[in-house]
Amino acid sequence: MSRHWLHDLTGQCAQSSFWGRLRESERSAFADVADLVRYERGSRLIHVDDPGSWVAVLCGGRVRVVAATGNRLVAIRVPGDIVGEQAVIDRHRRSATVIADSAVRAALVRAKEFEELIKTKPRLLRVVCTVISERLREATLANAGQGDAFSKLVGYLLREAETARRSTPVNVPVHIKSQQQLAALLGVSRESVVRALRRLREVGLVTTRNGVVVVSDPLRLRMLGD
Repeated sequence: MSRHWLHDLTGQCAQSSFWGRLRESERSAFADVADLVRYERGSRLIHVDDPGSWVAVLCGGRVRVVAATGNRLVAIRVPGDIVGEQAVIDRHRRSATVIADSAVRAALVRAKEFEELIKTKPRLLRVVCTVISERLREATLANAGQGDAFSKLVGYLLREAETARRSTPVNVPVHIKSQQQLAALLGVSRESVVRALRRLREVGLVTTRNGVVVVSDPLRLRMLGD
């Protein structure tokens, strides 16, 4: 994959994505063994129960991850995200189907080359495991019935982020003035807002600073609100 693609992908992906967490030397090593592949909208990158023969990092477009039953949306993945990693790591068959939601470009690395890459760049495995862990936490939050305060907070952040993201697709700042004022606006306790924000920080969906909540990836946050 050309250095032009490397530069473009690094500039557009979220820092919390797989690609955004890599060091420059790790990105270069990944690109050295990757093939750039293209998928038309509606085509399937991954079929459930397929063997895990490759991993890929999305370079353009977005994909839907669909549960094995075929009727439940599990996640949306966008440039910088890795797909197909779990089956390569645990050597089990694919547990979900991945469908191109638009025209997609991806940097694909075969399982054997990926295993060799991990040997030379062992930090890569730690980044992959961190991403898998965060996705499991997100799934737990989405399925656990988080409660009224959590749902209200996610809904509010989504509405504000969708308005602001016209100028920036990732790391969207939402100005809340203070946690106390946000709690009053939502009609919940400040303590519940603190807990909800902590949970969102733990899975890398937001960062917080004085008076501002930064939504790192509105598409991923929407998965909790749906």
